[in-house]
Amino acid sequence: MNRLGVRVWTLAAACLAATLPAAAWAQAEPAQPPAAHSAEATAEQTGEPKAERAIITDADQLLRALETADKDITTLTSAIRYTKKPNELVGGDDEVRDGRLWFFARPAEAHAPGQSAADEARPQRLFQIEFTRLTFGNTRREDRRIWVFDGRWLVEMDFETRFVHRREVVRPGEQADPLALGQGPLPIPIGQKREKIVERFEAALAPYSDGFDEGRAPPSLAETYQLRLKPRPGMQEGRDFREVRIWYRTSDLLPRLARAVHKDGSTTEVFLFDTQVNRDIPDTVFDTRTPPGWSEQIDDFRKAAADR
Repeated sequence: MNRLGVRVWTLAAACLAATLPAAAWAQAEPAQPPAAHSAEATAEQTGEPKAERAIITDADQLLRALETADKDITTLTSAIRYTKKPNELVGGDDEVRDGRLWFFARPAEAHAPGQSAADEARPQRLFQIEFTRLTFGNTRREDRRIWVFDGRWLVEMDFETRFVHRREVVRPGEQADPLALGQGPLPIPIGQKREKIVERFEAALAPYSDGFDEGRAPPSLAETYQLRLKPRPGMQEGRDFREVRIWYRTSDLLPRLARAVHKDGSTTEVFLFDTQVNRDIPDTVFDTRTPPGWSEQIDDFRKAAADR
């Protein structure tokens, strides 16, 4: 898949990584049963009252709030709908994929030689997106595909062709977030520094209905903040995107909808719903082993970096 294809398909995962039933396939089970990721109790789970969040009135306030919006999130799962719309010149039907997304912020490991205090405190982010249904125009069919990142490898699994494409996106022996600003396919500013966002983008707080024909936004977006990001001249993001819009829930600043307008006028949208935080996720969700009998392509760090 080409560089733009990788960016588009990982848009959904970026939404969570920035806040941010287990997939199973025909392969041998691990010798030892995997331990479930332990989720910390939250105010929602314990019934404790939540602190009132201050009303946000401009983009700068939202960017500052998003820096720490994910600090109490260990796991997140959500239903996902991915929509790809062609530009007016190409025309044709929308491509819609439905599935589910899992996200896990693995706690930082103990101090390692040469590791800074900042690196030591940063959790490692894992994710899986499983699409199970494809709708193209009036045609709907089962089409199972999985994208999973295990901390080092970004793995694409196509169940129709029985093919696995494995990309090493983190250099061996290092820790990195492939979806973080400046490192990943699409920057989504949650849990990232405001200064890095404004360096690369012109940010504006827009009404939730802005960007829809005649302002007809879905009712589900009524209680959201919309952040509009326009790449600054000379930035890498400007080579692929005209703008990025993200709608965040006012209650907890979790992403609800993300829309990217590409340079050719096509758009991709990711809508998240039925979102749950801090629930246990089994380790099998992030299993990247190739099923027996499947073909496989492996791109090492250097080749994967060139693809991005």
